Amino acid sequence: MYPQKMHERIIKNFMDIIILAELRAGPLSGYDIISFIHGRFHLLVSSGTVYSLLYSLERNGLIEGTWNERKRVYKLTDKGEKQ
Repeated sequence: MYPQKMHERIIKNFMDIIILAELRAGPLSGYDIISFIHGRFHLLVSSGTVYSLLYSLERNGLIEGTWNERKRVYKLTDKGEKQ
């Protein structure tokens, strides 16, 4: 038995690692990350959860966000790659 609440808690607790791992494949927007998590883990996370985590990762120098037309796209920094 694998309760849904436990699944949700595991994904949310390791979301920073999941995001860093997925950014190794290439730059993603916040929307792309939300879509990836939903498609891969069948969990719909709020945009507030994802964007606050992205801002935190950016403040810590693990990712870098740049504006690409109308959306902000995030990529790993060297520090984030090592992490």
